[in-house]
Amino acid sequence: METTIFLAKLLGMMMLISALGILVNIKNIKKLIDGLFKNPALMYVTGMFIVLMGLIMVFVHNDWGYDWTVIITIIAWLTVAKGIFFVVLPDAMKTLVKSAGGDSFYVLGALLALVLGGYLSYMGFYFLA
Repeated sequence: METTIFLAKLLGMMMLISALGILVNIKNIKKLIDGLFKNPALMYVTGMFIVLMGLIMVFVHNDWGYDWTVIITIIAWLTVAKGIFFVVLPDAMKTLVKSAGGDSFYVLGALLALVLGGYLSYMGFYFLA
């Protein structure tokens, strides 16, 4: 359970910080994403880093229980999948993000991360403390 609490705190805080960063700096975030997609080497390195982080989470927390902790496992596997897409199918990632829409895509993602990050932070810092 210590690993679960640690990952809930870590993922929760990362999601809260990144969501706030997106909401406050949406124009800069869009430029950052565009720059990422224009640089194949950066796409590859980013993808490999994402795969690495996802695999670490999967290896230490691959728990498919019936409570809130399964959220961490799902995030871990989605992280691995995202990294693989960056490395293996970078053009598909570009198309997916570009076709998803404008500011509303980023705002919706940030709001989802805000809610999920808040929930995981609460579970890690307060609920189980």
